[in-house]
Amino acid sequence: MKSIINLIKRNFELSQHQSLSVIFGILALLLLLISYSLFSYWTDQREQEFVLSEYLAPEEHLQELNLEKAKIKKSYFKQKETEHFSVFNPNEATLEELVKNGFPKYAARNLVNFRNKGKVFKYKEDIASVYGLSESLYNKLEDFIDLPSLEDEELSNSFDSIYEKPVEKESKVPKVFKKEIEHFDINLAQSQDLTQVYGIGKIFADRIIKYRDALGGFYSKEQIKTTYGLPDSTYQELSKYIYIESVPKKVKINSVDLAKWKSPVIKFNKKKALLAYIAQHGPVKDINDLKKVRILNDSDIASLAPYLDFSTTE
Repeated sequence: MKSIINLIKRNFELSQHQSLSVIFGILALLLLLISYSLFSYWTDQREQEFVLSEYLAPEEHLQELNLEKAKIKKSYFKQKETEHFSVFNPNEATLEELVKNGFPKYAARNLVNFRNKGKVFKYKEDIASVYGLSESLYNKLEDFIDLPSLEDEELSNSFDSIYEKPVEKESKVPKVFKKEIEHFDINLAQSQDLTQVYGIGKIFADRIIKYRDALGGFYSKEQIKTTYGLPDSTYQELSKYIYIESVPKKVKINSVDLAKWKSPVIKFNKKKALLAYIAQHGPVKDINDLKKVRILNDSDIASLAPYLDFSTTE
């Protein structure tokens, strides 16, 4: 200690009393730093224990509640045994077990039929939708159904959401029940008939009717595909509900006026050439005569065939 005091006196030109003050000050500072470090470590440990206890306490409490609930249920079931009900899982129970549990026979059969078609009962409340099961009977059976209830599920989800990162749920889209559409003759259809079909609005309905009327009617469903802008998926949906019973209107080809012949089956220049051929060579008798008109190809003749009347009388 004396050597330290002498060293301080020589280097800093201090008196012995001042040197002692410096040494005690350094020691006090070291003691303060050590105390602070110990206090920080102790408080950190306490804080961690407190946070963990706050996190774990609700889970332990939930377990206690579940055990208590199980005890109450067990006691309740024993008390209700005299009412001839027993615990059952609707996804596994046989027809006989359901009937023994108070189900009317037709309600039990409906439940088994649902199950055979792939129906899985997830919650107790799903049983209430079985046709033939009355509300009063469901209320009596509810505690004996070996499935969670929607209420329990919501409670569990709300409890978990406090301690877990919330998961974004998909927005619930209201169920849309498809309207039953009666089949109809496309050649007699009105706009309101067409707009019943999914994908067809007022614009497409008007286009289809305008195209049909210009042709004189459809002779094949396939013709509807050529309606301007009509998607194939919409045509496929429409084709499920339509049929063709009424025949299309026919044009008296040997006497028709070019200005009044509005059909879009062939182009205007081909219609003009066909009528010029008839004017020069006389009436055409059948579809084979059209092959003599050079401008018409096989596709044009096939398209014209259902719409032509070769008679020469008015």
